[in-house]
Amino acid sequence: MRIAGNLWILLVFAAIVCLNGCSEETEAPKKPEAEVKGTAPAEKDPRSVVFKSPVNPKVKPEDVIVVVNGAPITRAEYDRWVGLRTRVYCMAKKLDPTKSDRNVDFYNNATKDMALIDLVARELIRQRCEKEAIVLPEKVVKAGQLKFMKDINKAKVSFEDYLKTIPAVEAEEIRRQVVADVRSDYYLEQWATNDFKTVTGLEVSNRIEFVQNYQKTVDARNAESRRKAAEAKAEIIAGASFYSVTTNRAEIFKEDGKMWDVVELEDLEPDDDLFRFLATAKQGDISDPLDLEDGIGIVGVLLKEPGEAVDGKTPPDQYTLVRCMFNGYDEMDEPEDFEAMRKLLLERKQTETRKSLMEELFKDAKIEAPFGDKLFLKPHKGKGKGKNNAKGKKANNKKQKAKPAAA
Repeated sequence: MRIAGNLWILLVFAAIVCLNGCSEETEAPKKPEAEVKGTAPAEKDPRSVVFKSPVNPKVKPEDVIVVVNGAPITRAEYDRWVGLRTRVYCMAKKLDPTKSDRNVDFYNNATKDMALIDLVARELIRQRCEKEAIVLPEKVVKAGQLKFMKDINKAKVSFEDYLKTIPAVEAEEIRRQVVADVRSDYYLEQWATNDFKTVTGLEVSNRIEFVQNYQKTVDARNAESRRKAAEAKAEIIAGASFYSVTTNRAEIFKEDGKMWDVVELEDLEPDDDLFRFLATAKQGDISDPLDLEDGIGIVGVLLKEPGEAVDGKTPPDQYTLVRCMFNGYDEMDEPEDFEAMRKLLLERKQTETRKSLMEELFKDAKIEAPFGDKLFLKPHKGKGKGKNNAKGKKANNKKQKAKPAAA
């Protein structure tokens, strides 16, 4: 099976296929259990920042959580990897990891999801390099160290001097991280053919022409979707039910004509079309065509009622919504400058090559997860109000606008 997207998406997919959602990558030779037990407490160093992981607390630091072709990865290694990744991110962004910050929290949570697949993939690359007797040249490692120091805004400090300022365990993890990053890129170059390093002028010109032609059609396509949405509204006002019109007319999400979501205004951004409509809407109102995150459509208010009072404050109104949706089209966020397009296409080609490499490595790997789907805690379900918990234009909804097809 081929998977679209960048390397991370590929690795996540591989994790689901191999481990039912419990896999990831590794970099250095695995330590014996006893050594892991001895190094884990070093995280108490006051210079360290310890992040809680979503791993089941019944899983002890010394427990092996995944085995990659016989090489074990422990809970302690996973925890240290998550903490290190977030710490490095904070340094790169000049953020204080000890203070509450939505960007830090978001990155840390994403890292928790990716950490195990990251460790597994790195271990697979390490094993392949060992099997093929591929040795990293010293100059390649040095280049990786210089890049790391630049990425964390410490380009004027030597790599070795920087490692002396942090806990020994973290210093060792960073050293391994740099080697792992360098090893991945170096092995990719040894494994792949040279065509992944070049993009022809014809490829660039053809893509620019495709983008320019597509851009000319975006406004017309969206105007057509708004026309269809307006016709749907007119039919409902004339007496048809919202659900029947959606079932017969909607291009996407036909089920949303029966029930879409329950929202409060505070769930939305003030500049959203949906916010502006609901701010003055009454029960039974139907919007004009709106631009939503996942398309263009009309929204109907099935019910408007007070929500739950919190701390004695006046409860906000809750809106139970239905909608009739049509395809919406985004402009292509691609450059029309020749050199910029060449760079973009080269990055895509390299990503596809990485994907092929990881597919090959995962295909033949023996990956075992002793804890299975009990390794990670189930996500805590908050007080979501609707079946989709969609929030209009700014919603973090998996349903997306129609995107242009690749050339």
